Amino acid sequence: MKKVLLVLGMVALTFSMNAQVSYGEYSQGKVSMVVKNDKSQGTIYLDLNSEGTYGIILKRGQGEDFITFLQSNFDKYTEWSVIAKENKVTELTKEVGSIRQTGFFRYGKWQFGTSNLSISMSIQDGKIGAYLYGSKMQSKLNKYIKSDSVLFFINQEIINELKSILSDDKINEFIVSKNSADKLFN
Repeated sequence: MKKVLLVLGMVALTFSMNAQVSYGEYSQGKVSMVVKNDKSQGTIYLDLNSEGTYGIILKRGQGEDFITFLQSNFDKYTEWSVIAKENKVTELTKEVGSIRQTGFFRYGKWQFGTSNLSISMSIQDGKIGAYLYGSKMQSKLNKYIKSDSVLFFINQEIINELKSILSDDKINEFIVSKNSADKLFN
């Protein structure tokens, strides 16, 4: 009886481990993906801090939309930077664009909520930078549980890193590679 329970436990652990796997890393955190063949296959969990305690969830097909959001707003930031330099602006904080995105955070256990992500331009003492701000998220299960917010500087290099990770072709290639071993034993 003990052996049967042990085998059943190992089988259950194997299937649960196959559902979400580490997909890659970028300079701000890690990326994991659901590879199990079901309706959530291809869902990306993108960390927005190095501790992995706050991030966003991108369903299959939303990765390229997120990159478009980042790139278009960064392009607008670049355009505004030129104008600010030409006009010798020394102090300014201005939001370039924002979106709402489903996310996750750790507060004892994993919680899920919605984050307002915004890209802003900041000029302080004549130094210009762009940053991504992720608002506090409220747990969908308990309105009294809230996450911390996150803030990090972004540049074209980070956007390019995410482009390579979040492209539909790369995601599909990764899913096929992870599921190909399972197909050998059908």
